[in-house]
Order: sequence, then C-alpha cells, then structure tokens
Amino acid sequence: MTGVNRGNVGSLAYRVGMGCMELHDCMMVGVRTERLELDEAWSFVGKKQKNVKRHEINAKGDQYVFIGMAGTQ
Repeated sequence: MTGVNRGNVGSLAYRVGMGCMELHDCMMVGVRTERLELDEAWSFVGKKQKNVKRHEINAKGDQYVFIGMAGTQ
C-alpha cells in the first residue's frame, strides 16, 4: 500500500512506542488525584471465545482494554 517494507514500518512503530513509554514514565511522577474512573471495553477478534480453536488462542477471541482516568474536581 505504501511501498515501504513492512518490517521497517513495524520497527519504526516499536521505536516510537518505546519513546512514548519512556517520556510518559519520566513526566508522570508524583501526580495526585481526587477521583479515579476505571472501565473496561470488551470486544472479540475474528470470532467469539467459545468458537476459538486451540491453535488460534493467541490471535483470536475475547479482547479486553482496561482504561483508567484520573481527575480533580
């Protein structure tokens, strides 16, 4: 689609993600909050968990995203 090697794009995405993680870990220190909101979002990839075969368990089935938000009033 882009004419760029898939491995190069993946490598760049990984490096950017690691840089974001390091920046986040350096800047988000000593944060105080009065309120936390926690939630989860459920979805499935490819097929629902009850239909997943043993060899597909790592790539398909139930997927969860856990979300945490902090705020002050």
